[in-house]
Amino acid sequence: MKFSSPVFQFRLWDGHSIGPDALKRMWSAACDHEKVVVSRTWVGTNHSGNPEYLYSLYPPTLVFNRTLAESRMVLFLRARYPSMPVVLQRL
Repeated sequence: MKFSSPVFQFRLWDGHSIGPDALKRMWSAACDHEKVVVSRTWVGTNHSGNPEYLYSLYPPTLVFNRTLAESRMVLFLRARYPSMPVVLQRL
């Protein structure tokens, strides 16, 4: 089930991207829930011609620990992209 609104969005910079399967695994681990939904929307290209995406993370259920999921997701993204600042936008 896809909820109508994401709870977080973020972008990666300098030509970095993450595929939907890897993103879904990370978000699932962050939420400690198997049934999560993620999306990746193309928003254009950067100055180097690399594609840029907006990533959206949807809640697994109506009730989940948003703060814990957020902190875990930031840690996972920082581990994967250590030289990049990571900011999840709360929606």
